[in-house]
This record gives sequence, structure tokens and C-alpha cells, in this order.
Amino acid sequence: MQEQFRPYAYLISQTENAKRYPITRTTWRIGRSMDNEMTLPDNSISRRHAEIQRYF
Repeated sequence: MQEQFRPYAYLISQTENAKRYPITRTTWRIGRSMDNEMTLPDNSISRRHAEIQRYF
């Protein structure tokens, strides 16, 4: 039986416990905007700061 691989992104903060986010979509976005999969509430970060593309 083949084991299924599950990718995750981790948000590690100096003031809070680490948070784990499952990467469940082909395109996964990080940024300040609330429509991102990982939202970072910091004005120094752009609304669409980064994007992860899943190719498997």
C-alpha cells in the first residue's frame, strides 16, 4: 500500500506557537490579503507576497 504525501507550510513566530497549514491546492498564496491561504497581518508584507506551485 502506497503512503500519501501531505505537504505543509509552517509559520514560525517569536511571539506565538508555530502554526501548520496544509497545502491543499495547486496554487497556494501567502500575503496580507484575507483571500490568501496563509494570511500575514503585517503592513510591511504585500497583499500577494508569495505563491507556492504544487506540481505533483
